Amino acid sequence: MDFLQASEKSNSVGLLRKIILMDEKNRLDFFDYVNKYKLSQCAILKLRNGYFQISSCFGFDSQSILKSVSTEDFWKGLIPKNNTPYLFSRSDNSIQPLYQFFSDTIIDSISSIILYKTKNDVILLASSESIETLMKDKAFFKNFNELDTYDVKYAFSSNPADLFEVSSAKNKYTSFCIFTIELSDSINDFMLNNKQNLTEAQEAHFRQVIFYNVYYTLKKCFPDHRLEEAETTIKLFVPAEYNLPEKMLTKHLKLLLKEILGESSLQIKITQADN
Repeated sequence: MDFLQASEKSNSVGLLRKIILMDEKNRLDFFDYVNKYKLSQCAILKLRNGYFQISSCFGFDSQSILKSVSTEDFWKGLIPKNNTPYLFSRSDNSIQPLYQFFSDTIIDSISSIILYKTKNDVILLASSESIETLMKDKAFFKNFNELDTYDVKYAFSSNPADLFEVSSAKNKYTSFCIFTIELSDSINDFMLNNKQNLTEAQEAHFRQVIFYNVYYTLKKCFPDHRLEEAETTIKLFVPAEYNLPEKMLTKHLKLLLKEILGESSLQIKITQADN
């Protein structure tokens, strides 16, 4: 029986790791999907305890996230066929049944919506300025079918060192200011004032969905910056030479996230620690 030497084992492990990373890189995660197709709003709805509800989203406010709880019968009536795209538009009023899922804050910004249901009954809801083009793009739906449709969290590295290694390779900066964005009080305040008739399981689920909606929004806002997420906290790494004042960032982020959390965004806490 042949045995690998230590160096050969190391090389084999390294090669396997590269193959796995390349395979993961070739698959779009949720945020990559949103960016690739320039989606202004996007949500994935999955069946949980007998009801469909948003499991991940971008471009939604938190009010709309809570409104997503809906029955199987509703969706079977609206989009009866799997693997078939449907277009709903304001111009012909076909979008009307979907207005119940949007808050007054964003309803006017949506003129057309694509709905698509996979063979596993995972629903895509998407809006874009180029929506007619997307309806004809087979790759748009193929890529959605290939998404890892886990709840809320998609492709994140479990090793922060990997994230730093990748970030450093692309970035000439070596010194960073670390801003910690704590969202627990803000999300708690929002849920306290808006949870209505949600079950405990739904409330816990939507807390996560809201958190990752904020995370995706910050990734969009800071595309060249490293971000790390953990439970209710997001860390933003800003090159030290930018000399970004904490008060300025706090004001900007609270204004930005007011679109998601309303007045509860005032409860967001942002602190700075030098790296």
